[in-house]
Amino acid sequence: MAELTPMKRQYYEIKQRNPDCLLFFRLGDFYEMFDDDARLAARELDLTLTTRDRNVEDPAERTPMCGVPYHSAEAYIGRLIAKGYKVAICEQMEDPALAKGLVERDIIRIITPGTVTESSMLEENKSNYLGAVYLSAQSGGTAFCDLSTGEFCAASYPADAVSHILNELGRFAPREAVCADAAAENDDIRTFLTKRLGSLVEAGGDRFEYMAAAARVCEQFDVQSTDELGLGEAPAAVCAAGALLAYLHETQKCDLGHIRRLELLGDDHYMELDYTTRRNLELTENLRSGEKRGSLLWVLDKTKTPRRGGGAGGRERAAQRADLLPAGDRRYAAPCLACGVRLGQRARLARAGALLRAAAAADGAAAERAQCGAARHRADGHARRSLRAH
Repeated sequence: MAELTPMKRQYYEIKQRNPDCLLFFRLGDFYEMFDDDARLAARELDLTLTTRDRNVEDPAERTPMCGVPYHSAEAYIGRLIAKGYKVAICEQMEDPALAKGLVERDIIRIITPGTVTESSMLEENKSNYLGAVYLSAQSGGTAFCDLSTGEFCAASYPADAVSHILNELGRFAPREAVCADAAAENDDIRTFLTKRLGSLVEAGGDRFEYMAAAARVCEQFDVQSTDELGLGEAPAAVCAAGALLAYLHETQKCDLGHIRRLELLGDDHYMELDYTTRRNLELTENLRSGEKRGSLLWVLDKTKTPRRGGGAGGRERAAQRADLLPAGDRRYAAPCLACGVRLGQRARLARAGALLRAAAAADGAAAERAQCGAARHRADGHARRSLRAH
């Protein structure tokens, strides 16, 4: 085998640090891929394989390569992400014209299905969640983040953790999930993520270690203690949230200052829906074709006024969270669940309904008066014609 050039040695060193990613390696005006990455990209993106080792007699010894122009790379990356791949962007860290020797290169970002922020790679009016799942013998926890909006929430489950985790995964449907070892090894959780949701599963490793996770959570949300966030009695939620933040920092390699608020979920006062019930209610997609049309979300997207806290994206979250109803008041559960509203809005809805009924009654009365007037007018005309005839 021929001795590696300095550039190829640099490529392999960076690739070794990111073995699970397709490495887009910047060379001039192109992002190049080599070896197995080149074969995979050529197959998935319909690119032509080539090589620079034409002087090597044995074809098996030649290094396959392919590339895409850097100015149109986003479209190619989007296609790979849609198919569940992770893409590491390796950029030139200095001006090649001023560099002495080999140009310094490094990873500036890793794009994954759960960390996409580019509008061209996102589905309009739909959240794109990254999740984290923690599971131990005593408890479980989840955390979810939509990086494009900064939404961040977490939950802890001290009992029947697997069942609660499955319900939360069904609600948020993350495109990618970082899983603690016990969660990744749980058949129910792993099957639900990969088979039901089609999510990419990432091994969490030591990202879920409590002390490090708590420190990351406190630093991100600018608090002195997790108690200030309501997480003092929810260590599993802390582990999940900290692991999620660790993964975001590792992949994005930039400031996450737009993530400023953590919402704690999983309150015992709220009713929880399982995945099958959620699908049958057609909250975000219809049963027949799996499309949004005909679902509660589709109806909410037709409204004229935005829901507080989110516009179109907020309407999707309203549909997803239509199960947030106080469990003690069952009389209003069905109508409020169908409409996706909180119990605090019942009085306003009742008043609005009364006004609508009154308006309808007034319209009906006016229509009846108009019909009676027309009938009298016809009768009077008939009488006058009869008198003239006689």
